[in-house]
Amino acid sequence: MLRRIVPALGVIALASPAAMSQEIAKGLFLDGWIDTIFTVTDSQYESADKSANSTAAFSSNAKVKIAWNVTDQVTGKIGVKFNNKVSSAETTTSNTAIDTDGDGVDDSFASDTTTSSGTDAYLQEAFFSANVGNGFNVTAGKFISFVGLQSAEPTGLFRVGYTPTVKLYTSDVIGTSVGYSNDVFSGAVYILNGNGLTDAVDANNSANPSMTNVSQTLGYGIDLTYNLPEKMGNVNFEVAWDPANEATGSDIYQVGLNATVKPAEKTTVLAEVIYRGTVDGAMNDGELDTKEDIAWMLLANQVVATEGIPASVTGSVGQLTPGYSTDGKADKTMSEVAAAVLTNPFGTSAFGLNLEVAYAWFDGTKADAGPVNVGGTTVSLEGLIVIP
Repeated sequence: MLRRIVPALGVIALASPAAMSQEIAKGLFLDGWIDTIFTVTDSQYESADKSANSTAAFSSNAKVKIAWNVTDQVTGKIGVKFNNKVSSAETTTSNTAIDTDGDGVDDSFASDTTTSSGTDAYLQEAFFSANVGNGFNVTAGKFISFVGLQSAEPTGLFRVGYTPTVKLYTSDVIGTSVGYSNDVFSGAVYILNGNGLTDAVDANNSANPSMTNVSQTLGYGIDLTYNLPEKMGNVNFEVAWDPANEATGSDIYQVGLNATVKPAEKTTVLAEVIYRGTVDGAMNDGELDTKEDIAWMLLANQVVATEGIPASVTGSVGQLTPGYSTDGKADKTMSEVAAAVLTNPFGTSAFGLNLEVAYAWFDGTKADAGPVNVGGTTVSLEGLIVIP
């Protein structure tokens, strides 16, 4: 599929309605997507006490977004996401998912997996953005996090799933930002509820004082993007700091560097590296320790056909090296290679039929069982509708 690429998550994406949205009334814009995936996963173990584990499942997710140009200077936006939920703690997100420890539960690269029956709808975006002049704008509310290169929505991906770097992403945050943009540079400074900035425990990042997962501290972030000449892409630098994170009692700081480069008209290359440090005196033995997580990925997409059935192909490789573990499980290094074919079989970019094959493997040491080595293959077939 020739994806409708979501712009870099930052001041530009927040300040304007989606580029491909449909005006349904004066100043009112609608867009969204419906994503259905069938996934088959086969996990293999070196350990003799674990047998192979195979799963097959459907997943279906959707999102509806409405943006309103209140005035020429002020825009409001809401986005509601609908996730399917299945029983038996099956993971059905559009990501490589392998049971790494033999407990019957897939350990997905994503953080937004679902583990109970029924359906789930939540407000993922609810914010306003005001253009205050001279390239500056102010945004406040709930919006998709600026952390990470890979899009939080399937319409912005070059494959069906994600590389392991997504383990260090978060979904949505709540707070405010002050940003600036011109043709060459954009940047923003963020003040956010701390829990959702670098930790996925509070996925909805609620600010309701009656809820136990309310953030007790603020987090801070900086996002800077330089646009390369001749529309060849951009380079992005991001910093996030979550002091005294309530979920872990830790100070968490994160630095990321990524680039999107178009060396030719039909070729796109993505590269990313993320470092996260967690300084904490409670996660291990009460002494001050630093947990370090490092992740990287490289992805290339090539358009192979624009007439008849438009199509492109993608290849990617990525790895996450986590720091110490506190739950007695393996300190697993997660690696993945993947290939995908993205098509528009009906000649419109509003519908994509996509196939992906990914192989992931995990290496590490389990505290009570010695070395751990597990690998698995995931095959995903996706039907994606873009609204409108």
